[in-house]
Amino acid sequence: IDVSKKAKNVSASDHVKQYPLGVLHSDGGKLFCTYCNVTVDHDQKLSVDRHLDSSTHRKNDSLMKKQKMVTSLFQKSTKNREAQNYLNFELTEACICANILLEKLDNEKLRKCLRWHVANGGAIPSLAQLRFAGCHKQEIMELIKWSGCLSVVTDDSTDSQGHLFVLQGLNGEDTSDPELKAVLADTMYLHAVNYNTISQAIVNCLNMIGVDFNNISAFISDNATYMSKAYNQVLQGLLPNSVHLTCNAHIVVLASDIWRANFSEVDKLIATVEKVFKYCLSRKLHFKKHLQSTVQAVGSNLHVKLPPEPVKTRWGSWYAATEYHAQYVTFYPTFVEEEMEITPNTQVLKELKCLLDDSETLQVQLNLITRYVKELVNLIKWFESHEIRVYQAYNKVVDLIHTYEALKGEQL
Repeated sequence: IDVSKKAKNVSASDHVKQYPLGVLHSDGGKLFCTYCNVTVDHDQKLSVDRHLDSSTHRKNDSLMKKQKMVTSLFQKSTKNREAQNYLNFELTEACICANILLEKLDNEKLRKCLRWHVANGGAIPSLAQLRFAGCHKQEIMELIKWSGCLSVVTDDSTDSQGHLFVLQGLNGEDTSDPELKAVLADTMYLHAVNYNTISQAIVNCLNMIGVDFNNISAFISDNATYMSKAYNQVLQGLLPNSVHLTCNAHIVVLASDIWRANFSEVDKLIATVEKVFKYCLSRKLHFKKHLQSTVQAVGSNLHVKLPPEPVKTRWGSWYAATEYHAQYVTFYPTFVEEEMEITPNTQVLKELKCLLDDSETLQVQLNLITRYVKELVNLIKWFESHEIRVYQAYNKVVDLIHTYEALKGEQL
């Protein structure tokens, strides 16, 4: 018998079946020894038998490593990546629907609990992995590829964690569609907020999604000093075709802060009233009952409601509070007297009583604010809308300036 003759019709997988399970395996049309991690000539059965009888194979009987072809490894890697992307998407969607902050996933106690008590709990991604999933990055890069030009919009979050949001405003090559498409490119955590860290974060974000710096037409930010410095000293040279545009709404809000700074008594009244009701539910009920009886007694049409709680980061909320107090401040003195009989040693009630001792001056100041700040508040609300044009913003700001100049002339 000619042992050198090759069995052309016997494949690698056929040889696997001829031997005990786990001894041999096939991949990519080749035959592998499972224990030795080497290829074996499957054209001749005699070659397979010789390898299995060799001393090297006998020493490696306890090894169970399977060798794979490079192509199959890439296929497996792709499937794992797709599964991970799907997990990231599902987890992000679930957290958003449940109103759970994604940063909660970095909690050490939570991750330990998931790792020990949930199957594959250690595979749950962290906040950094969820912030920029591969599928989202690919989608943004495709949009940028077909975009004629784009603008960069940056802002920081309202919390104390030092987050920076980077938005991309995309303009397509079709000039018939002037609308910009806003895309959230990245959300970053900054340990320190200054012009240097801002510049580095923006440049890293643009590089990560493959933006051509020559295609950036505008850098849009608020009026913070570090934003202007970041553009003037770093970004302006990197973005040669761009201009720096500051937020018109932020400018108007800065101007509105002048009113608040010049009426410190009113500002203190708003803060003190807020503290009076903040942690005392019974006092809120007492005030509603007092207001209802007093309003009926004087025959007023005012609604019975609690005073609003202004938030510093919510533009216009301070002026809404002044409007409320201008209508209801006359009912405060009698209510404070009733509450002081119940809890005479309450410090915040004493502070409010001292402020109300000169209620006539407070009423004049409140009426002054509500009368002349209405146009300013309306402009802030208009800037918060989605349909804004630059020429409209300019005209409205100019009209507001003329209104206040005319009021100043009347007073003179």
